[in-house]
Amino acid sequence: MTPAVTIDELYLEIKMIQETVVRREDLEALLDTIEILSNPETIEQRFRRAKKISLPDERNILNRRPPR
Repeated sequence: MTPAVTIDELYLEIKMIQETVVRREDLEALLDTIEILSNPETIEQRFRRAKKISLPDERNILNRRPPR
């Protein structure tokens, strides 16, 4: 005779499976990231964009009037 399985045991087993399964969306995002990181030109472009965004525009700083 096969031992009975409780609903709680089944629930715990499903939770364990969910924790180890990779969703398709997560896998696609990982593959996109790997593709970006493996292309030196893309990395250089992203670095330049990030640097440009984070640095203040010198012209705006020089043309500002001091506060009164």
